[in-house]
Amino acid sequence: MKRKAQSASGSAILVIVITVLIILYILFLPPDQRQELLDPNVTEIDDDERRVTGIVLREQIGRIEFLGIDERLYDLSSFTVSTGTDAQELARKSSAYTKNSVFDDERDRMNFDIRPDLTENVLLTFNIDGKPRGRLHITLNGETIFRGELSDGNSPPIYIEQSLLERQNTLEFSVSSPGFVFWRYNQYELSNIRILGDVTDISLSENIQEAILTERERENLEIARLRYTAVCDQRNVRDFEVRVNNQRIFRGIPDCNVLNTHTISKEYLREGKNEFEFRIGEGQVLIDSLRFTAEMEDPDHPIYYFFLQDELFEEDNDEYILKENRNVLLELSFPNTEQKRLELFINGYLMGINTAKREDSRNINHFVRPGTNAIEIRPLQDVTITEMRVRVR
Repeated sequence: MKRKAQSASGSAILVIVITVLIILYILFLPPDQRQELLDPNVTEIDDDERRVTGIVLREQIGRIEFLGIDERLYDLSSFTVSTGTDAQELARKSSAYTKNSVFDDERDRMNFDIRPDLTENVLLTFNIDGKPRGRLHITLNGETIFRGELSDGNSPPIYIEQSLLERQNTLEFSVSSPGFVFWRYNQYELSNIRILGDVTDISLSENIQEAILTERERENLEIARLRYTAVCDQRNVRDFEVRVNNQRIFRGIPDCNVLNTHTISKEYLREGKNEFEFRIGEGQVLIDSLRFTAEMEDPDHPIYYFFLQDELFEEDNDEYILKENRNVLLELSFPNTEQKRLELFINGYLMGINTAKREDSRNINHFVRPGTNAIEIRPLQDVTITEMRVRVR
């Protein structure tokens, strides 16, 4: 037991001696080396002048998206917008009968629907059968369009004024009273009753083309244009209209057989699908060589700044270069081991990064200068940087 106690006491003395020697070693180190050994990230003092060492820049960057293009072109299909007017039968009724006597007033009706804005030159025609007596009275939506006596056979066409037409219309047929001759009655028996008119076909009067913008393209959009050649005859075209996402950008008569260009406000465009609608009120226009152009402005690349003290440099032929015992390192941390491609501009000098590592360190001695330094990051693909550091040693 006595020997074990002596052995333990000797070990403790040895530890104390080693600790004292280490403390003495640190105390007798030069101040700059002693400071770097104790805390490499704090400011050093040399000849009463401060010099920054350790980490002089630390930024958590995050995700930086890559635009990749400065212009997007969409060549869209050619098409024709047109209208045509043809004579059509708007409605038909096989027969109608009206009778009027002292004791009876029998009337007949005919209903029909039309588009008044697309219909003109409307006529009513019918045949008269049997022996008509009295005066025939015809009203449209309560307004008289004919009153008079007719003989049997074909009736002359009755013109219907445009202002009387509605979407839903009612014709009523009646006959005048025989008056005091109570034993008689007036009547009209009509057949092959038809409503005729000139109808404008608008089934080809509209056309919609589409183009897609990504979120990135929409955000960086600077100028957007729609260009096309309008093949047409200006004398026969009316109410030509161009809309973007239901916002009108042109209305009038296009410049026929030449290139037409419309600048589109960025506010009219949206991320995802965009619709370009062409309409015509009358005539025919062939839209050819249709192209949508979206020009993107250069995105704002992130720029970070750090400061280097003059004492880290020495003058050589009117230039300041980093002292031989100093190094400036650029350190990048990434969240994964996927391939990363980006360009760094350090005070305007290009440094390319192409790595699959999680950590990447580069010496940037030849790029730095006294005072304020700048690092601009330009991704060559979508990239996420966990942290960027600049370290001075």
